[in-house]
Amino acid sequence: MGLRRLSWIVLLLLSCVHYCFGGQGGGGGGSGLVVKFVKAPLPFSSLNSAAFGFEVLESGHCGNCSFQCKLDDGDSLNCDAREVSYTGLLDGNHTLEVCTNGSKGVRCASYNWIVG
Repeated sequence: MGLRRLSWIVLLLLSCVHYCFGGQGGGGGGSGLVVKFVKAPLPFSSLNSAAFGFEVLESGHCGNCSFQCKLDDGDSLNCDAREVSYTGLLDGNHTLEVCTNGSKGVRCASYNWIVG
């Protein structure tokens, strides 16, 4: 089995553990916030760009929530439109963090992928 294929399998397993068992992206660890990425790059992508779309569900209402998106260690940007895209990505690991300030305080979820 090639190293690239093995890395892909490991990433998928980690993603499943993270999302299936209440990691940040799956449910905020019981916070009542669920971010569902409806558009995202594949776990392994050869593209140097990425477009995201997400839905946010919060127990209670999130009608006046504000959203901030942050790629890797970059600056946070407003993403109240629940869509964000990036270009010029370098090869390697990337993380998109989506944070909201809602009725339960600040909650965040993340999506990880590899460009290569």
